Amino acid sequence: MHRLAKRVIGEEYRRGGFEIAYEWTIADEKQKNFSRAVTNALPDRRTDLMIWRGTETATKAYAVEIQDSAMSREEFVQRCSEWGAFGVQ
Repeated sequence: MHRLAKRVIGEEYRRGGFEIAYEWTIADEKQKNFSRAVTNALPDRRTDLMIWRGTETATKAYAVEIQDSAMSREEFVQRCSEWGAFGVQ
């Protein structure tokens, strides 16, 4: 079910004009994205789906997690802050 949910959501974003990637990692983000790589101290976190929408002045990136198991608030906040270090929401 997790894999199917990822594909369905990803394809909806693609049809909406977003660029998407499945199983995107922080290492991928450091390699692809501009000057947003601010530290090498972060773990190689992986998100289920990364989506981007570019404009003339900037690219906005969003990490999407399909979570079907329990996660503590602390872990959620930690994951968000790790991606946030790269400007990813």
